[in-house]
Amino acid sequence: MGWTWPVTARGPYPARLLDAFNLILSIEHSQKEALLVEFPHLEGKVFLLGEMAGSSSDVEDPYDQHRMADYEAAAREISAFLLLGLEKILHLASHPGA
Repeated sequence: MGWTWPVTARGPYPARLLDAFNLILSIEHSQKEALLVEFPHLEGKVFLLGEMAGSSSDVEDPYDQHRMADYEAAAREISAFLLLGLEKILHLASHPGA
């Protein structure tokens, strides 16, 4: 499964919107890489969600899947990474360039 930039199923992400955030999390390496290729100045703001929890694992995006089990599995993985990485997420989100 790939990710096409700059338009996803949810629409384009203008640079000015992305610039407003201290922290941008993606669930797949391909998403992170696409953002950094298109917006290299975001280096240091864009991370893989798993990185917040000390992992380099992707969460498989269930977008093109049509089985509830795929969405549930992704939700469990996202929840686990959020819980494990909450302290780091909060720190990076509240400290620009930290």
